[in-house]
Amino acid sequence: MRMAEFLDRRGPDELLVRGTRLPVECVVYSFQGGLAPEEIVSRYPTLSLDQAYGVIAYYLASRPRMDAYIARVERDRTRSRRVRAMLSLPLIQRLRQARACSRQHPVEGR
Repeated sequence: MRMAEFLDRRGPDELLVRGTRLPVECVVYSFQGGLAPEEIVSRYPTLSLDQAYGVIAYYLASRPRMDAYIARVERDRTRSRRVRAMLSLPLIQRLRQARACSRQHPVEGR
């Protein structure tokens, strides 16, 4: 079974269901959660039943490789969230200071 039949590679490390903008891991997580392909399709309107079955079949045929890919995606997302949180911390602190200042010195007429 060939990946190209069901998946598109977007960027160095992102797999989408071919013809959609749906990350393959959404289908895999739904399948792992016990949903039937028909139920998965009802959750993702851009996904056809053929695509759902194809992605599941590819996942099952290439499970070690797909599990490694999904683990890598999760690690990258976790790392990105941490970086965003660290970068936004100074902004959050400035906003809290500004709010505290505005409470101490309210503007007349508001």
